[in-house]
Amino acid sequence: GLQKLYNSGRIEEVEELTQRLIDNGNSKHPGYLLLLARIKANKGLLQEAERLCNKAIDFEKVNTEAHYLLANVYNEQGKTRDAITSINKTLFLDPDFSMAHFLLGNIANNTLDGLKHYNNALKSLSKLNNEDLVAGSDGLTAGRLSEMIKSIRDLQINR
Repeated sequence: GLQKLYNSGRIEEVEELTQRLIDNGNSKHPGYLLLLARIKANKGLLQEAERLCNKAIDFEKVNTEAHYLLANVYNEQGKTRDAITSINKTLFLDPDFSMAHFLLGNIANNTLDGLKHYNNALKSLSKLNNEDLVAGSDGLTAGRLSEMIKSIRDLQINR
């Protein structure tokens, strides 16, 4: 399906197809909205991505992925407070959403809070197998993300 096309790098095609599906009345389908939002965000079209995320959330308040993607968009826009609010909603819905803990750690970078968030991310990653793909990470495995977080964390501790 669309996700397979997306993963194989045929982004323009996916964007076109998804936009068409939304225009043809599938706009109440959070999956399509979020796929398009992710494409827009990756292109740097942050306001468009923000609008699509909020639309998805309007249809499905408990969509973890939507809140997490919105947090990333806010963070890219420098809207730190909004980003943190969206991360907290993500973690309320799924306390083990590793990427949300990781993003909080990145936002709180270089503070004790940052270390706490990185450790929370590692704790939730430890519940997965090393080769499991991490939700919201665009294809990272739990093992790889754990290594990344540990090296960032160690840099901070040894500063």
